[in-house]
Amino acid sequence: MDDEMPKRIPDWETTLEEWTAYGLLCRIKPGFSSLNGYVKFPTDLPLSRETVEDIFDVHWGITWGPGADGWIGFDTAHAFDYWAPDDLIAHLSEEGFKTAQMIGQLAQGAPYVRRWTYGKLRAETEQLAQQVAVALDLATPTPVDLTKRKV
Repeated sequence: MDDEMPKRIPDWETTLEEWTAYGLLCRIKPGFSSLNGYVKFPTDLPLSRETVEDIFDVHWGITWGPGADGWIGFDTAHAFDYWAPDDLIAHLSEEGFKTAQMIGQLAQGAPYVRRWTYGKLRAETEQLAQQVAVALDLATPTPVDLTKRKV
């Protein structure tokens, strides 16, 4: 998938995209000032926050879940995360968009900025789905060179 983003009316509860990767449901949803990735875990598995944080390696760690509905996810609103304003304007509230602009202005001068695009967020979400699938024996692990992985 390219970096073209689906156009939707901004709404905190909106799911921008939902798809299946490695046999698991994935979603991209808007947060307050960024977009976030989620993967649905089977709800019959007892998971704790510590368990998912210890098992899964995703951008700055799991920041959502596991909830009773089975979703775990991560956000892209950490220090040094940057979204171009044009990538967010259709998906955030006016206040969230202004916050994203301020964060973007601060991040641009930082040495370790991670520039997010819709395509990068989707890829990171699928990478999390693969890790979940491997943990559930739904998929075979793909070797990853962690020396090249950016936080």
